[in-house]
Formats: sequence, structure tokens, C-alpha cells
Amino acid sequence: MRKFGKILKTAALTATLVMAGSVVALAGGGGTPPADEAVRIAAWNDYWQAHIDAGVFNVAVVLNGETLRFSVPAFLNGDGRTMVPRAEFFEAVGVAPNSAAVTVIDGVEFVQLRAAAEAAGLSVNFSQRQREAAGSQLSMMTVYVGTMPAYATFTDQLGVEHHVRQNPTRIAVYDAGFLDVLMYIGFGNLGIEKVGVTFDPASPPDWWTYGGDIELIQAGTLFIVDWDALDILQPDLVITQARTFQMNPSGDRHGQPGAGLYHQATYMRYPAPFARLAWSTPSNLVGNLIINAEALVAMFPGHQVEILTAAMNMINEIDAIAAQTGEYRALFVDMTGPNNFTPQFENGRFDQIYCAFGFAAAAPPNSLAGVENNIYARDAWLGEVNPEVIFLFNRGGQTGNPESLARFLSLPGVQSTDAYQNGNIIYNLPNVEWYTNVNGFTSIKRMIYDVNRFLDGR
Repeated sequence: MRKFGKILKTAALTATLVMAGSVVALAGGGGTPPADEAVRIAAWNDYWQAHIDAGVFNVAVVLNGETLRFSVPAFLNGDGRTMVPRAEFFEAVGVAPNSAAVTVIDGVEFVQLRAAAEAAGLSVNFSQRQREAAGSQLSMMTVYVGTMPAYATFTDQLGVEHHVRQNPTRIAVYDAGFLDVLMYIGFGNLGIEKVGVTFDPASPPDWWTYGGDIELIQAGTLFIVDWDALDILQPDLVITQARTFQMNPSGDRHGQPGAGLYHQATYMRYPAPFARLAWSTPSNLVGNLIINAEALVAMFPGHQVEILTAAMNMINEIDAIAAQTGEYRALFVDMTGPNNFTPQFENGRFDQIYCAFGFAAAAPPNSLAGVENNIYARDAWLGEVNPEVIFLFNRGGQTGNPESLARFLSLPGVQSTDAYQNGNIIYNLPNVEWYTNVNGFTSIKRMIYDVNRFLDGR
């Protein structure tokens, strides 16, 4: 549970956003909230809209390469000048406060940044950029005081160009695949000190195998960005993916008004770059692997050799597999429940079997037209398609359930396939590696292992 109180805004728009007495929990589920939560949801939406209407102009102040963390935010005044808390700024630069002109807002003394910095003998440089979010252009300002840090530029999956400081030490990651990549290379090796993650650090998921010294902060879920956590973490970079902002803390799903407001307000609240990396349909496994590797190299140029070596080794393994699989007609089957399964075709979410790993597709995407959505109709269809290899995906643990798996294997259509008769049903494809963490280096290694289970057993 969390409670939002008074938040200081710009002097030009002096806005105080209050959720008096409103206590809001991070919703774990979605759908239409019950009627008794209507007031709570309205309070959230009013809060986000007020945050947006205040016209907050994000200002980040970087002193000798380190972003300053003020207890109240820097802002632009009515004349377009950057204002910072006087006492905190001079404490950060290590000199006694000078007699620069002071503006007092709610009891806090602010001074003009350029005047204060130059009085302390420090240079000042400004970098203004625009960032599109929820259909609006949001202005962002970074002010470099003293030594300017090295910055990298890369373009994300959506075609947005990002300017990211090299060797960031605090990162929030809402993309499990990219978190997997960082884990594979090693957080400590990259110099990362704090990471915002989408799980409880006290009980991490089974795939989390990193044992180094790293501070983890639960920063929300794959769908929800937790403002309280980002306020603590103050990340240099936020990595997102297609699921991010698909839900908001009041339970609205993507496409509902509150979800868009929350997305836009989040971008306005934090000056750190929000970069969406590899996530796509079709899967584009190799292409996304390259996107992740190139982004990492841009962020951590001192680790170029090890990052590119790891990526190229995986690409070479994938290519070696694809050179052997083209003559086999395969089908990727997603067992969505004990009484149903869904074939996955080319140009879809799981087409890495056909695209990256080179199997011939046993059936075209439109071949299910007219087939009823039940296990018996699809079983008959499967017998007609007759794949030589079936990759059976373990969504939600279904194929890990002995009874569910036994039922699938007992179906007449399944038993009539060449895949069944030749022992080429590769089951128990793990949910995490093939779905949640797809495009992660560790996940790709597991995919390679699973496809090799077929090649080794021929």
C-alpha cells in the first residue's frame, strides 16, 4: 500500500497535487475494477491528469557525471531559467552557499543554476530534447555541471533515438529478456550497482541465478511501473518492452483512458531515458539478439569484446542448427490448458522454430480456418497436417503435468503423426525461456538446448 501526499511543482505553474487520504495498492490483476473502487480509481486518474496539466518540464542536473538527487525537483521558472534547491546544490558542489538571488517556494530556497554553478567555478552545458509519449511531445532538459560524462546514442525497436550515459550504474528493467542479458554478462562486471526488477528480491524466480553483489529493488511488474520504487532508485536508464504500461495501478488495461494518462505521467515524472528494446511478433530471435547486443555495447563500450563474442557464439550455434533442420516439417504447439492446445505458425509470437532455427513449417497460418477450438477437432487437424517434429510448449506448466501430457500423447491424431511414431515430440519447453524471457542470452541458450534435443535424438 502507498499514500501520495503533496508534491512540489514548477514555480511558473506552482501546482500542488494532493491525494488526500487516498491509499492505493499496486493492483496485481486487471479487468474492470469493482464499483466500490470507483472513487479510488477516479482519484488516481485525477492525480495523473493534474500531473500532466501542470506542464512539468523534466530537468536532470548532472554534476561531474553523477545525477544529483534533490529532495525537491529542479524546475524551469517563468523566464526559462533552471532553478535548483540552494542548500542542496552548494552542498553537492562542496562550497559554501553564495549570495546569488534566492527565490523561496513553500519554504525552500531556490537559486538559478547557471549563476550558482559559475560562482562556484563550474562550467554549465544544456541539452534539450523532445520525447514522444502517449501522443504528446514532452520536453526534457539535462544540465551538465562541471565535467560532462560520456554519452552513447542508440536507436530502440520503435525507432526512437536515445542518448544514454555510458556505464550507467542504476537501471530499472521491465524487460525480463534484457534483464537476462545483463545477468548473463554480469551486473558486477558491467559496474551496475542497483537494478529495479519486476519480482520480489527476497524470493526471486527460479531463472534468476546471479549470485554477485547487486542491490535489487522491486520496481513494479512487467505491466506496472511503481513510482515509489523509481523515486528510491532514481535510475539512469529504464528498459521497457511491449508489456510495460499495459496496466496501471488502478487496474485499467491498455487502451482504457487511465492507462494512457499513467503512461504519459510516468514519462513526465522521470528525466531518465525510457528505451524499449527487443520484443516483436514475428519473433525475430536473431535480430533481437543483435539489438540487445548493440544496445549493451553502446552503454558499456569497455565490454564490447565479451558482449559481441557471447552474441556471435549464439548466432553461430543457431545457424549451425538451421543448416540441419530445413528438411523437417515442424509444428510449434502451445498447450494452453489440459483440454486444449493452439498451434503456433510462421510470422507469429513463437516462429523462432521456423525462422531462426530453420524448420520447414508443417502447416500455413491460415490452415486452422474453420477448425473448431476444441481438443478433438484440433487433434483431427493435427493428424491431417502430420508434422515430423512437434515442439510442445509448457505454457502455465501444462505439459509439465503428467496427466495433461499423457492426455495429449494419447490423442488418436497425435499418435498418427510421424512426430509421435518416430519419437520426435519435444515436450516440456519451459515457459520462462520460450516466452517470458525470450531474447535473453540465457533463454536463447535454453532454446538451443531444446532444439538440439531433437537433433541429438534423430
